[in-house]
Amino acid sequence: MKKAQFIGTWRLVSWLARDATGAQSHPYGDKPHGYIIYSEAGYMSALIQGNAGTGIPGVGLYLGYGGPFEVLEDRVVHIVELSSFQPFVGSRQERMATFDGNHLTLSATADGVTHSILWEKQ
Repeated sequence: MKKAQFIGTWRLVSWLARDATGAQSHPYGDKPHGYIIYSEAGYMSALIQGNAGTGIPGVGLYLGYGGPFEVLEDRVVHIVELSSFQPFVGSRQERMATFDGNHLTLSATADGVTHSILWEKQ
């Protein structure tokens, strides 16, 4: 996986959460809005807004964060310098990354729930 594959603007298509039992949910609703931008300079920014009445407990309806990023073998690491979700600040958010045509899926597991976020290249 190469850094060049990430560079550009990606529009949020969906956010799917699956727990250990296989139960699925859409934390930001079935039509969330958002963008993730990766720059050639090595920085990223993500902005996500859910539908009314949605969101992740403790995070809320809106999530925004940014900072440098690095690409490893099969994943990308977001090094969070600022965030609307304060516990993210100073953390390294690792995401498994999969490319399929003009789509990018970022996924991670936290507290027994796997989150898969699908983005479309703009």
